[in-house]
Amino acid sequence: MRIKIAPLLLIPILASCGGSGESSSSAFPEHDYSEIEKLTITYDQSFSINEKDHYVYFYQDTCHSCSELKNEVIEFALHGYIDFYFIFATTEIPHNYTFQEINQTLGSNSIEDVFVGITPQLVLIKNGKIEKNIIKNIFIQEELSHYYQ
Repeated sequence: MRIKIAPLLLIPILASCGGSGESSSSAFPEHDYSEIEKLTITYDQSFSINEKDHYVYFYQDTCHSCSELKNEVIEFALHGYIDFYFIFATTEIPHNYTFQEINQTLGSNSIEDVFVGITPQLVLIKNGKIEKNIIKNIFIQEELSHYYQ
């Protein structure tokens, strides 16, 4: 009896490992970072690029999570829901990795308080201050989805 049950148990396991290989951004057209070249800024420009409310998105080419969000984020930026800028995260940008430190940036209006916790990272600068500092794909997608409604 055990021999007949074992193959049946493998079916759900194999089915869960297959996956479609599609990322969450598959609902969006295929994009390339070269399309947002005019929206690419330097780290030092985070606050000075625009006095209006805007997002700053930190990403890396080698970041798997960034690749999963690429099409959605670029589509969002090109659509113009709100001013949106991209920063390629380099080692020159200060890095801190704890959630507590990331949350301590809220309310800041100083470039010295902006850092990359992890990529991708989305920062909302509202009224000249950091209002949101968002990491993890699911939370970034949730933030952007508020504009699609």
